[in-house]
Amino acid sequence: MRILAVAGLWVLVANAPAPSLCATAAKIIGNAACIASDHGIAVAATAERARQLLDYATGGERKFAARFKRPVTPYAVIESDLGDQDSQRTVQLRAAGFITVLPWPSAAAYRAQVVQSVRRAVEAQAAGLSAEAKDAVIKQGIAQIEGQFAPDKIELRDAAAIPHELGHDWYRQAYWPNEPQTRDHYGSASPDWLDEMAAVLMEGDAAFALRVDQFAERYRMLQASGALNASAPDVLIDLPGYFASVHPAAASVTALLKKEGLAKEGEKSPTIRVLAGAEAAKISGDSVRYYLQAAIVSQYLEDRTGDPAVFGRIGAAFGRGETIKQWLANREPKGKLPRDLQALQADWRQWLNDRFPMA
Repeated sequence: MRILAVAGLWVLVANAPAPSLCATAAKIIGNAACIASDHGIAVAATAERARQLLDYATGGERKFAARFKRPVTPYAVIESDLGDQDSQRTVQLRAAGFITVLPWPSAAAYRAQVVQSVRRAVEAQAAGLSAEAKDAVIKQGIAQIEGQFAPDKIELRDAAAIPHELGHDWYRQAYWPNEPQTRDHYGSASPDWLDEMAAVLMEGDAAFALRVDQFAERYRMLQASGALNASAPDVLIDLPGYFASVHPAAASVTALLKKEGLAKEGEKSPTIRVLAGAEAAKISGDSVRYYLQAAIVSQYLEDRTGDPAVFGRIGAAFGRGETIKQWLANREPKGKLPRDLQALQADWRQWLNDRFPMA
């Protein structure tokens, strides 16, 4: 349900590395602007916009190759104003060889989904209000978030989220290509932390740096409060707990999709949903913390092992059924990374103190 119909003129760029990909997709999607890389396509209303979307995707391609040393699966990023309305088209594109299909809301569709989210939240919380009063509250809520629709905000969102979402599926396909997607896991059959880390590592540099800065802010708050001296580590810095955790958003996302009739038990539907206000707060919650941990733990693992592609080695271990405890103890080189979880936690704490010294 991720592919969207797009209107416009089909454009084949003369110097595109793989124009046949666009020709293949044209038989399914119809008229649109398409730009291709060696591994995928981006489709939008204009060639300029398609090129921009493809740039975000190819940035993720380069990072996936560097961090996982695995090829990306063929992909299609399809932008449209219509929303997730054509699951059959997704099936057709996959059958044509585009294994990873990402429908992407245009700026207009993004705004429409945010407005719908605000409206749902008001309807749920203000049952006793008149229609006029509800409309007033909705307008007020939309006015408060109007800034996120500015072009620079949309650009920052797209540069982070497009390679992020592609990264989830590239990671799953790299190690579990034949395993059906189920709701037993947030994404792939991987432990959730590396599934999410694989996506965060694909993000644009500005978004990734922002996650590191936000982790540092939270960590320094713990330092200032004295919480780092507590006998039980805060969840932010509990590395064994992080490795054993379920994605904080898993239950909420599943419940939302079931409520909207978009998911069945035992089935994982590829769906893009934009939320705002109370809905977004309910879904995000600890998820924000989880994304910040993904960024900073990735830096710790790379620093201690001295290997920018260590994530591919861990992914391969998970793919063959090992746990993080077993991977730490196996014969692969680990650099300065401790070989058991207890020592790892102590070393991680020291690394954090060195990285974020008290002012």
